[in-house]
Amino acid sequence: SFVSMLPRSESPEATDGYYGYFCPLDIKGDPEKTVVEVFLRDFEQAGMDRRLSALEAFARATDAQFPGGAVNVVSSRQYLNMKKKLDEHPLVLDLLLKAAQAAGTDAFFKPIRGGTDGARLTQMGIPTPNVFTGGHNYHSRYEWAGLGEMIAAVQTILELVRLWARRDATAQTPRGGLGV
Repeated sequence: SFVSMLPRSESPEATDGYYGYFCPLDIKGDPEKTVVEVFLRDFEQAGMDRRLSALEAFARATDAQFPGGAVNVVSSRQYLNMKKKLDEHPLVLDLLLKAAQAAGTDAFFKPIRGGTDGARLTQMGIPTPNVFTGGHNYHSRYEWAGLGEMIAAVQTILELVRLWARRDATAQTPRGGLGV
């Protein structure tokens, strides 16, 4: 009953771009207890707050349907949207764009609709934009990667390393240590 209240129009398969979603990932249960794991995704904190409030409302409605039972919503944050943090470090994105161009890649930014290592590292204080890998249909049985795109990704990363190394070499302090 709880899962059926999740709006189908706000599921991963029904949304794209910057529109967030509810994603029920796992349902486990027995006659005594059922646990539903739902991922919430949104690009704005207000959207996340709205989605969490919706889950609370669905829980109360399910409680009302089944007297004697109890539905509890327990939330934990995986990561925050990394854009705001990356905007505080424009050099990171600037060098990434330069590296992609030097590698012969037409770089562009697009929203990532799931959790990434880059998002987690950025939240921990290491600004880490996601770089393409050549992968498609992630986490599905149809996931695949194109060799040409993988090669372009490697070339972009190598160029990025070169750019950071040049930048660090020119920022050396008189004692030979690297400047920040």
